[in-house]
Amino acid sequence: MAVGGDGSGWAICGPALLPATKNTWRPAQTSAVVQGSPQQSSRQPRHPRWPSTWRLRPGPERGLGARARRGGAAGWARQCYPSPTYNVTPQHAGLYECRVDFYTSPAHTNYVNLTVVELPKNVRLLDKEGLSIEEGVLGPYFTGQTVRVECVALGGQPRPKLTWWRNNHILRSGGEEEEGPGRVSILPASQKLEVSADWLVRSELVIESISRAWHNHTLTCTASNTPLASPVPASATISLYLLPRRVEVQTPGHAREGQPALILCTTEGSRPRPTLTLSLGGRRLAPDKERVEGLVSVATVSVNVTRADHGALVACTAENPAVPGSSLTNTTVLDVEYPPSVTASLGRSLQPHLLKEGDDVYFTCSVDANPPAAAVTWYHEGRVQVQNMTSGVILTGESLVLQKVSRRRAGEYRCQATNSFASVTSSPVTLRIRYRPQCLTTPTTYFIYDKPINVTCTVTSHPPAKAVHWQWNSSNDVIKTQLVEATTERVSTQLSVAPIETYEDRLLSCWAVNEMGRQQRACGFSIKVAEMPLPLSSCGLANITASSLSLTCQRPPLAVPGLLHCLQSRGLLGEPDAARQRHLHESELQRESPGRRHELPDQSVRHPRPRHLPARSGLRLHLQNPARNVRRQ
Repeated sequence: MAVGGDGSGWAICGPALLPATKNTWRPAQTSAVVQGSPQQSSRQPRHPRWPSTWRLRPGPERGLGARARRGGAAGWARQCYPSPTYNVTPQHAGLYECRVDFYTSPAHTNYVNLTVVELPKNVRLLDKEGLSIEEGVLGPYFTGQTVRVECVALGGQPRPKLTWWRNNHILRSGGEEEEGPGRVSILPASQKLEVSADWLVRSELVIESISRAWHNHTLTCTASNTPLASPVPASATISLYLLPRRVEVQTPGHAREGQPALILCTTEGSRPRPTLTLSLGGRRLAPDKERVEGLVSVATVSVNVTRADHGALVACTAENPAVPGSSLTNTTVLDVEYPPSVTASLGRSLQPHLLKEGDDVYFTCSVDANPPAAAVTWYHEGRVQVQNMTSGVILTGESLVLQKVSRRRAGEYRCQATNSFASVTSSPVTLRIRYRPQCLTTPTTYFIYDKPINVTCTVTSHPPAKAVHWQWNSSNDVIKTQLVEATTERVSTQLSVAPIETYEDRLLSCWAVNEMGRQQRACGFSIKVAEMPLPLSSCGLANITASSLSLTCQRPPLAVPGLLHCLQSRGLLGEPDAARQRHLHESELQRESPGRRHELPDQSVRHPRPRHLPARSGLRLHLQNPARNVRRQ
């Protein structure tokens, strides 16, 4: 009896043509069915019924008989009547006989050996501790770890065969990953008979140094003992602790000072979700936002950067929290653009307080700019410095060199740097040149009468002068030494000169001394004795208006002080009072002579400066006092 994969079956009871005069016997056929499946012995015959009998040998007939008539010496193909349908159990196994009897011919007999297959009752996966796998998950395991999984099948007749599967591929010992991490070993199956008479079949799978390629793969063990039914499976998904495979930190190409810069950190391959740590120049940054897509994690942070952050190291570290010490770090350098920061200074090797005339001096312009400064310009007291080798001015990059400097080179120096953002000028650096005192007073003639006069000596030097010496040119003796405590380069001193009885003209000189030495060229003064002028004659007033008048006098050889004395003696000029002070300026006091006009020096009536005037044939004095009305509110 043959049984199909769907559990139905039929019996083939004889050949297509049977001899009519002789009994026929057929050897037994073998058939297998799965326990518990409904079975039928045969299909419906295509011919009228004939006598037939089914029986299990040895044993009584099962009442499966059916008889048919035939006329003639030979019979034709016959099939047995259907046998009853059963839910097959192991007790149904055995040798079945099908006999067909004929009215006029010998009986035909066929035998069927029925085998009942018992499927495994259950299949389980056990971990290395011998515990059943819960929730269908194996692990999680660390990569590189050796994994042991046992498959146990209970029951089954005949004894089942265990097969290991990875996803949809059969695993064989030493198989698919033999050359790399994850070598598979399948230990020989063991089997024993349980007290309940059920077979217990075991198989152990060993994965040596498991790799991340096994993560989320399905491991299946199937138990099969017949091709008539699907194997009985037990499955579990392998879970691994995965270390980060890649970390990448990204910054904007060019960040600008004072503006936010977005820093992006991406990591891939970690399970569970990694811990991401961002830092800028060693300063930890708290992520503004994090997102996870599968095994990819992304963290972003926005930072307001300054020029101090230019060139700083930006680092991103990813670490699996389940695997301490598994961190992976990626770094990059932050590029920040900003306008120039400019500082001018004297050369480091120079000692500013010791620079003197004839020394070589150089300045350095320190520029901090990104992008770098395209140009550097130097200024001395507001004037642009250009290269002039003849004058000893050399410009090289960010430096200014002055060769054999003189005191004229002293003063404030600035440098200016320019990039694509701005032009910035530095604070001034002052260059001081040490030099001996020099005279600032031009040769001057003083007129002396019957009273002492003050002679002023003005010098300049660096460091400031400590003493000023006075001497008459007719003698080698110093008539006076004045000690000076000055903080500025310019120093002025006065010497009181009294008239002498001889009424001689004399020459006076002064010189100063500082740390650099004595003044090389002294300041000279001429002291002359002036005669007292004669009184004016024929003076008269004319052109008198509300704001001016004219005074005309005749020919005295006079000096200006004599003229003023004349004016005061005649009551034409009064002393200034406390409420109002009248001054005669160049525009108010003019002297006319035939063919030309001379202007008197800037002076007040109270402080006339003696000046000798040549004799004139006539003198005209015009006094003007501008008047103005003050509008009262």
